[in-house]
Amino acid sequence: GGWCERAERLISDRLDGALTPAGRARLDAHMGGCERCATHERKLIQAHDLLVEGYLAEHAPARPRAVPAEATPAAAELRMVTASPDHTPPAERPRLEVAWYVGYGIAVLAVIALIVLVVTGLIHVP
Repeated sequence: GGWCERAERLISDRLDGALTPAGRARLDAHMGGCERCATHERKLIQAHDLLVEGYLAEHAPARPRAVPAEATPAAAELRMVTASPDHTPPAERPRLEVAWYVGYGIAVLAVIALIVLVVTGLIHVP
């Protein structure tokens, strides 16, 4: 009903960390009596957590490079910022790497869209 639609917006605000205290009270009151919305929130949280875990696993920070003792701190910082995880200078990185990141981004967006469609019930998964 209308309350479930409002609850979905409030759930989104809660996930974004933007839920007001009044919104939290309304959402908690609704969620106490609506299993559909409680399940919806659990599925969204699980999907979010899986996406974050996958992203973090894929983009783990690189170990800092060893810097010669005579290098200045500013020069060392610049080398660490501009080097890729395999320490290849930016000018020598293949252009294919950029295409891979674009493809990865598109795939992540497609997964998010599919999850939203399943969670909202627009697609039924047996």
